[in-house]
Amino acid sequence: MRLNKGVYLLNQKILPLSNDRHPIHYDPGTDQLLELLCPYPELYERESAEHFIDTVIYDNEVSDNVSFYRLFDAIRQDCLLWFSMPYEVARATIGDICSYIVKLLDQGYYVSFVADTFYCKNYVTYQKEHAEHAPILYGYDLQEQMFFAWDYFDFRIRTRQKVAFGDIQASYKNGMFRSFPGEHVMLNVNVLCCEKIGNHTAKPICLPIIRQKLENFLSSHPYSSSDGLYYGISFFDILIKRYQGNPLRVSLKHCHFIVAHMQFMLQRIGVLQKAQPHNMQKYEAVAEQLKVLLADVQRTEMRILKAQMTTGILGMDYGERLGTFKQRYAEIVGAIVEIMG
Repeated sequence: MRLNKGVYLLNQKILPLSNDRHPIHYDPGTDQLLELLCPYPELYERESAEHFIDTVIYDNEVSDNVSFYRLFDAIRQDCLLWFSMPYEVARATIGDICSYIVKLLDQGYYVSFVADTFYCKNYVTYQKEHAEHAPILYGYDLQEQMFFAWDYFDFRIRTRQKVAFGDIQASYKNGMFRSFPGEHVMLNVNVLCCEKIGNHTAKPICLPIIRQKLENFLSSHPYSSSDGLYYGISFFDILIKRYQGNPLRVSLKHCHFIVAHMQFMLQRIGVLQKAQPHNMQKYEAVAEQLKVLLADVQRTEMRILKAQMTTGILGMDYGERLGTFKQRYAEIVGAIVEIMG
């Protein structure tokens, strides 16, 4: 029987999950969130326009990743609950994490938290290496002692599989997770309310928020003074520095981040056209420039992939190309800010 909060069948419950594939992919966490929002176009349009602008790149011993800055913090204001606590505190207060997750699912919440794939049989790294992944848990089967999960179990293609309660519990109790020196390892949990997003009526997009974030992106606004963290468009500079220090240090994933950021920017221009129809033609001209730049970045991405699959020789000055991409992108984003007024 189908209820507002999902499907119940004896000791089994499954929350609704869209079969739609979001067109922009970068990181499993953001991919999953966007696909959960996809069935609600107005909400998706506003969230993707107001966010996916600020960036942070790590340049320290903990991580070298580049990502969208505080994305979940921003979107959770409308449809996410989020809590964070040191793992040792969580383990002392929530002994049986599986029962806790079942209770959340019973209340109509999707649950996502970082798991150590070393302990989960579904992942290709099971009993081989410790890797952090955050599956979406959208249902359970008490008789089989399984969660219904959605993730990149082979690290390539997202699929839906059943994950054993015992594996989730083992990861929770024994998992090895990264942390900054001197800081606690944190249990970070994102919980998306099925009923809330289903009944949500999106507010109009906030143009001042978008404009401010675009300006912050261009000025590389420092959101914190932590060592090894850089924000905004300066992520290009860090990637250039890495390449100049070691020409073999070319990351396909980081190049794809540039692609994803530009794809969101192109999508954002479409939203701005609807919000400011009197500037339609100006936005269209900027969109055409961005499409040309995006095509150039995608061709570079394909060259990196081809090099990695064959000789390993890139055959171009990647640092110089990144510098050109940064300059062109800054001009385009600056033009968007000017048009917004």
